[in-house]
Amino acid sequence: MLPRIVDHDERRRQVVGIARAILLEYGLEKLTVRRIAESAKLSTAVISHYFEDKRQLMLFIFLDTLEIAEFRFAQAVESGQSTTACLLTLLPTDEESRNNWKVWIAFWNMTLTDKEFRQQQVSKTDNTLQRIRGLLDRNSHARPLDEEEKDVEERRIFAVLVGIAIQAIHDPENWSVARQTRVLESEFNRSTDPI
Repeated sequence: MLPRIVDHDERRRQVVGIARAILLEYGLEKLTVRRIAESAKLSTAVISHYFEDKRQLMLFIFLDTLEIAEFRFAQAVESGQSTTACLLTLLPTDEESRNNWKVWIAFWNMTLTDKEFRQQQVSKTDNTLQRIRGLLDRNSHARPLDEEEKDVEERRIFAVLVGIAIQAIHDPENWSVARQTRVLESEFNRSTDPI
């Protein structure tokens, strides 16, 4: 009998997906290598083969989550969707994006205490800010902004998105997709350059 060929990248993605599901169901405190191994029907030694330690596994979960959000936003921008539709991809408007926010929030402490988590957070935020800048540039025909104004506006938009998302995650009954959309639109309709 020939030995089984294992796709190591696929196995790593599988483990990250299972670990992410455990984190979402039980919280970061209950995310253990043993629990992940049991859920994946693998030994802890196999998990250790793919990840040096729990911290590295957590970093993979964190990065995977940020990349999912980044990909959704990039797709919306590149497909020419409206500015509001693009920004809505960053809010918890469906199960996938709600789960992304829950994971991101779960790792906030790590972004404060762990240099690599913080660097990744800053890097991914910069990517998002650049895409928001692209939306501003796309809409600049109404009122051109200088570089300083664009910098302030892209950060304001990001701060509004984070604020709406935190409210929607913690109080989903009062922050439906319709309400998130209305608040987002009303925030930008106040400016002279509505989205």
